[in-house]
Amino acid sequence: MNNGKRQNSILSMLALIVIALGVFAYWQQDLPGTTEKLDYSKLVKNINEDKIKEISLQRKDENYNVKGVLTDGEKNFESLVPASDNEIQKQINEKAKDGKLNVVEYKAAEKTGAILSFLGNIVPFILMMGLLFYFMSQMQGGGGGKVMSFQKSKLRKSMQVKVLLHLTM
Repeated sequence: MNNGKRQNSILSMLALIVIALGVFAYWQQDLPGTTEKLDYSKLVKNINEDKIKEISLQRKDENYNVKGVLTDGEKNFESLVPASDNEIQKQINEKAKDGKLNVVEYKAAEKTGAILSFLGNIVPFILMMGLLFYFMSQMQGGGGGKVMSFQKSKLRKSMQVKVLLHLTM
């Protein structure tokens, strides 16, 4: 019996470690200070002064989400550019032809389906409810260790056996 409790506690600790690593990985994606937010005028100025090493543009609704690396200090940046602005796109293409920008990448707009969006919102909720249910079952005392189990306690069962044995003898 003690070995089963130890196994359950090890599984619980492993589950907590996996959850902690997942949360840590999620937060690592967009830590403050890792990317510099540039406004439109600073982006144009950096393009004209050749301060951008790499750049990529991705369509997002009526804007382009511009990401890249600055030449000074290899710092990442991010900015939004209106999709209707053709001048900045011409400047980026000219700098790429001159070899002043290493990577120029135009990406189409990301399209996520309704099913993926729904799953992305509901799966974490289901996992949290499952973990809550699991921990509740571990915390439950007698009754076989099952959640919402309304069976007779082991003490009552053993007392009934002793009474029956006593009566039959």
